[in-house]
Amino acid sequence: MSPLQRRRRSPKQTSEAILSATEAALGGKSGTGFKMSEIAKLANVSRSTINHYFGSKDVLIAEICRRRDRKI
Repeated sequence: MSPLQRRRRSPKQTSEAILSATEAALGGKSGTGFKMSEIAKLANVSRSTINHYFGSKDVLIAEICRRRDRKI
């Protein structure tokens, strides 16, 4: 995805990309078994974008847990 396409994402799309990338990175790992740089690369965003949307790794993990609970 080019930088121009990245800027065309809506906030909802960006958030969804980050959450999906986090789930992919987690796989079977524990909540701390991934790096934010790994998530950023998978979601095609910067680490600062992740921090802007979620604030911290703990908040991101909590959102993944809520998301998984909603799927059940």
